[in-house]
Amino acid sequence: MSFQGLMLIKNIDNIEFVMKFSSIALGQATHLLLNCIPGQKLMDHSANVFYSIYEINWYEMPITVQKMLLLMMRRSLKETKITVGTLVVFSIETYSSLMKMTFSYLSVLNSMK
Repeated sequence: MSFQGLMLIKNIDNIEFVMKFSSIALGQATHLLLNCIPGQKLMDHSANVFYSIYEINWYEMPITVQKMLLLMMRRSLKETKITVGTLVVFSIETYSSLMKMTFSYLSVLNSMK
């Protein structure tokens, strides 16, 4: 995306070129955002599972159900998330840091011309 931004800046006079590269860059940013939003929602809902289980009337349920709820609560302490390999977690924080990095690379590349 930084390369495409640099190409946009260098060829700002060519309107056809600008339209092509800006639509590609916008598509990439949108695609990344649409991948990060479900990851963020999964993390948010995963964090709320423990409290949702605890708030039900578990003490009025049979012992077997209480044991299953206890196992569910224990498992819900570990956050569920969508990752790319083991490197990156899809979240809004990841999206914002990638966009910041893209624009900082773009400013460095632009200053070098």
